[in-house]
Amino acid sequence: MRRWASFVLVLSAIFAAAAGSSSAGSQQALTVQVNAVDTSGYPAIQSTVTVLDGTLRPVTGLTPEAFSADVGGQPVPITSVASGSDPGLGIAVVLTFDVSGSMAGQPLAAAKDAGKALIAQLGPEDQVAVVAFSNGVIQPLGFTEDRQAAINAIDALVATGNTALYQGVAESAAVAASGPLPRRAVVLLSDGVDFGGVSQVDRGASLAPAAAGGAPFYLVGLGPDLDEAYLRELAVVTRGDLLLAPTPEALTALYGGIGAALRQQYVITLDGSGIPADSTAVLRITVTSGGTTASAETPVLIPAVATPSTPSQPPSPTVPPGTPPTGGGGSGVVVLAGGIGIGVLALGAVGGLLLLRRRSRRTAAAAEMDFRRVQEQPTGHLFPTVEATVAPDSVAYLEVEGRTDMFPLGDSPVTVGFTSDCSIHLPEEMGGGSERVRIWRREGSFMLHTLSRIGVVQVQGKPATWAILEDGDVVQVGRVRMRFHDKPPGSAAPSSDASE
Repeated sequence: MRRWASFVLVLSAIFAAAAGSSSAGSQQALTVQVNAVDTSGYPAIQSTVTVLDGTLRPVTGLTPEAFSADVGGQPVPITSVASGSDPGLGIAVVLTFDVSGSMAGQPLAAAKDAGKALIAQLGPEDQVAVVAFSNGVIQPLGFTEDRQAAINAIDALVATGNTALYQGVAESAAVAASGPLPRRAVVLLSDGVDFGGVSQVDRGASLAPAAAGGAPFYLVGLGPDLDEAYLRELAVVTRGDLLLAPTPEALTALYGGIGAALRQQYVITLDGSGIPADSTAVLRITVTSGGTTASAETPVLIPAVATPSTPSQPPSPTVPPGTPPTGGGGSGVVVLAGGIGIGVLALGAVGGLLLLRRRSRRTAAAAEMDFRRVQEQPTGHLFPTVEATVAPDSVAYLEVEGRTDMFPLGDSPVTVGFTSDCSIHLPEEMGGGSERVRIWRREGSFMLHTLSRIGVVQVQGKPATWAILEDGDVVQVGRVRMRFHDKPPGSAAPSSDASE
């Protein structure tokens, strides 16, 4: 029944999009999503926002008066509101194709059609580059406004050889970083795993430049033989999205949805001079339209030093996550296939029906956070020694292995480690150096992000740059092992077995 309901929802969305863009007063309900926040030009702050109506269509034509913002209940002035399709907000899109031998025939033919359909949606100021990978990586076309040149480059692709997926990701990130426009994105298609030992970088060395490059990756997974865990992690660390197409027939509608989403979001510029520098805040964006109001929140890390200029790189619009919304505000939406004509949408409807979005609650929560922008915030010693104890009403806590120490966790971010500026300060005699992590709660899930560049940080015995913690997980910082409990003390007996 759940799968049938998803089919009906996707089909309704496709034909709703074909009927035309929604006006500001046509929706009966609103869903708001804060997709990205850029504080690099603080006190100017830019945020990319998606607004959907009750039929899950992007709401276009909203005026600045429809938006308001606040931090901790204190209003934040909005200085400008622009649409992703406005002049001056062009986007540089890297179209990356897996052209390994398994893509031969119908898969590659469908991928070419889908890529060309996305190109047809680009505006006059947008640019596109084409990258392909198999035994290695080739860039048949650099960034250009010449649509026919891009189409010719796609038509010339041939499937053969192994799969240099990791190298394809790393070099796509490099191409995107060279983009001539402030907004950038990578749309990457793959039908398999890194195979054949042909990549010149490993998994970690591919994720690092993608996460640091500033361009979201919209990953299209075709068929059942994917490295889904890798693609999902890549989507999270780049604030992008993973979309799964069981068959080639789904690709055109899916690429159409990506193109529409990139051009139908709002870029809001805020005056953050009233927000203290070197702080963590919760930004809320509220939208009022047609008598309906909805909002969404996101944490914002304010840099320590303000720069007088406005952000030089507006945040790239992000494809909305695929979970249907459950309330007025929030982050879950369905990717719509639109902007490529009613005839093409009708042909792609069957493919759209087969589109599966297997994003779990834990991954959806992680996708909300910009892990690339998490940085250390000296907050003082909330718990200056390991003798801290938790209160009975604590939401969650860390239990130190082999000791009676337990540290409470809540909504506010805390840092755990051996440096003097950590909230939970672990003494050096417990076996550490400079290791530290931040832990905070977002939408019911506790998230961990490693802040140190060297040293050992593990979750469940595996090195962790970021992780979504589950009850019973063992977090190791240096040589200190702590078990995470997501229940108040006394609700369940903590486990003393730390071996994994």
